[in-house]
Amino acid sequence: MKIPRRGSGSSFTFSFKAGASPATKAVKLALAITEPEWREQGISKNPKNIAPTKDLDTLVDRLTALMLIRMVGWIQPEGTYTDLSTTTIAKEIIAKKGMWPASVTQQVMDQVKLYVGRMLENYQKVPYHNLEHCYHVSISVNKVMDMILEPLSKYDPESLDNPPPDTYGFKDDPLMQMAMMFAALVHDVHHQGIPNRQLANEDDQLAVLYNDTAIAEQNSLYFAFSELLKPRYKEFREAVFPHDQDYRRFRKAVVNLVLCTDIADPERSQLIKSKWKEAFGDPYETIERKVRRARKSSIGSSMASARPAPTRTSRRMSTQSIMSDLSFDSHPKIPGMMDNQVLKDDSSVSLSPDEESSTEENPKDSDEEDDEEEEEIELNDADQPGPPPAPPVAAPADGETLAKRPRSASATSHSEASSTSGPVRIPSKASQFKVYHNPLSAKGIPLSPKQTRTRNRVPRINKDLGGALMAPLKGVGNAMRQRRSNDSQSGSVVEERRMADMADRYRRRLSEDGGDESKRKYTRLGLLRTVDLTGEQIDHYKPSRRASAVGGLPPPQNGQKSAAAPTKSHEELNELREMVVMETILLACDVAHNLQGWEQMAKWSNKLYLELRKAHAMGRGADPTDGWYNNQIGFLEAYLLPLARRLDDTGVFGTERGGIFANIVMANRERWGVEGVSLTANVIRKGSEQFPEDESEWGDDWSC
Repeated sequence: MKIPRRGSGSSFTFSFKAGASPATKAVKLALAITEPEWREQGISKNPKNIAPTKDLDTLVDRLTALMLIRMVGWIQPEGTYTDLSTTTIAKEIIAKKGMWPASVTQQVMDQVKLYVGRMLENYQKVPYHNLEHCYHVSISVNKVMDMILEPLSKYDPESLDNPPPDTYGFKDDPLMQMAMMFAALVHDVHHQGIPNRQLANEDDQLAVLYNDTAIAEQNSLYFAFSELLKPRYKEFREAVFPHDQDYRRFRKAVVNLVLCTDIADPERSQLIKSKWKEAFGDPYETIERKVRRARKSSIGSSMASARPAPTRTSRRMSTQSIMSDLSFDSHPKIPGMMDNQVLKDDSSVSLSPDEESSTEENPKDSDEEDDEEEEEIELNDADQPGPPPAPPVAAPADGETLAKRPRSASATSHSEASSTSGPVRIPSKASQFKVYHNPLSAKGIPLSPKQTRTRNRVPRINKDLGGALMAPLKGVGNAMRQRRSNDSQSGSVVEERRMADMADRYRRRLSEDGGDESKRKYTRLGLLRTVDLTGEQIDHYKPSRRASAVGGLPPPQNGQKSAAAPTKSHEELNELREMVVMETILLACDVAHNLQGWEQMAKWSNKLYLELRKAHAMGRGADPTDGWYNNQIGFLEAYLLPLARRLDDTGVFGTERGGIFANIVMANRERWGVEGVSLTANVIRKGSEQFPEDESEWGDDWSC
């Protein structure tokens, strides 16, 4: 089977070399690619059969082998292999007969290889986003999945005391594993080496077509799926998508994964952060900032009264101030509520407005906060009775306690009387995503993880308390205006007026609602659930997986009368968390060179500079020379280190493997500080020589 090589009259054959069956040769090649450690993926000292190369035929063979392993894991019945790692599947196929699925025929393998070749040959001749980048990302994804799917010997799958790390269903989801490999293969196909921002500024045809949104990524997806749906891949599709629901789930995952690699798009970046927060809670960097604010608040509380009021009002503080004015100072008792419970919103415990105010006294610290971070670290456990302790004066470490200071005198007296909460330990790295209990849980009201924190939501009003609870809200807007007017240094008059008006609107809506709970029949819409124009609810992360393409049990082996039942998983399926884990993996592997050794980082950093230099010389982008050294430091610290920590914080790597990524980033950051200046000077010189302003002087090799 031959197709012409792009840009030449020659052709190349899509078939494995002679001497072994195509299946056996592919399996052995996939095993060889997977064997090097994470740090050594794609470096020059790898064995010759897996060392980096620019040869198209060689890279096609390698990526076809990896894709076939993912297909086999999906097509074979559940439980056929001990686990679904590339290492285990390859070794068991080599060691045992009958482990290769009959449906993956020579014709199917030829079509898979044809497809992989079509993708790779359409990676453009640019220094960075080329077929070498595709290969490096793909082998990195394969290695990360192997690190997750192949359990360490110390874990006991049958033990509840020492089970393998929780992957939220990913380790038993071969279709999503295949989607990961497919997304890595196609994610930058047809990339022109021009940033999306530049394409949008030029009104490029693709920018117009895709409305300036994820331009390169959407074009890659269009080409990848348009090619896959052609008649020439009919047997390939039938083998892996025997049911339409499988293809729909696969396509949805691939589209989501490829689009998330557009890290320069603010809306996409915010969506990724929101999904992480919905699935896992605050990332480490947010927890760190909140603990620091809590420490500053504790240390400075004794001096707060002597300091002038802050002159700066942030958007975050504005919203908190509104909600503060809508709180109920009288703490009315809800019928049926225990004596030691008070009316609260959905969050367990948050820092008080007083504590927030003290943190605003340093504008620099406030500027460092993300605008969207509007929630506070939970410092008290409502299920632990006891009087609130005095505020600590030292920085809390893992396992140490913090206490919530009272909001006001009335809150203090009420706390002393009812003792609703006690101290809770600041979550350590291993348990920072623990869901804290809400006082309402004592009444038997089930609370989801998201309900343990609130994003500026107004608390629901029990219909039996409509009038009683609305009384304290009368005149909230006027009280706020009066309070603001008494403080000449409270900030913008316009902003304060806006906040007061908003408080009035909230009060009016609560009054109109009348506490009638029967009106609240609609669920909260967002990432997990939306509605169409008919009002029908659409659940986006409901369980819809199948264990394999064929289902059922594995065929009998070695004369056995019946096959063993598939191993049961001890983990609970969570579609949202699984997708967030997959996104985090692809985001990390898209820049895997920075999370691996110094050789990879230096090599690919230079390639990226040359690509941007080429675009600049063509008049299609800014000059990357200015600030390159410092920009790389910023990328390592602001993007790569948090990303590496999120890989660890998913928990899917266990306690031993996950920390390697952040450690490598920090080591590369330190080495860049020593060698980055000379590396930058060398690549700038090389860029000027290879891509001078006059394009007629360019050399022929643009990919180095």
